[in-house]
Amino acid sequence: MQMCRLKSFIRRKRKKYRKSNSDYVAENVLSRDFYAEKPNQKMVCRCHRI
Repeated sequence: MQMCRLKSFIRRKRKKYRKSNSDYVAENVLSRDFYAEKPNQKMVCRCHRI
């Protein structure tokens, strides 16, 4: 490595994330009923990080 002038570096370890208890859980308004009589009446999205 010295002859080719190469250098190595140590990569940092990633932080370990621990799961936390959710403080606020929204109530289940839709109750898994996704049928809507009109368009744009019910809209759903998945939110992971707020």
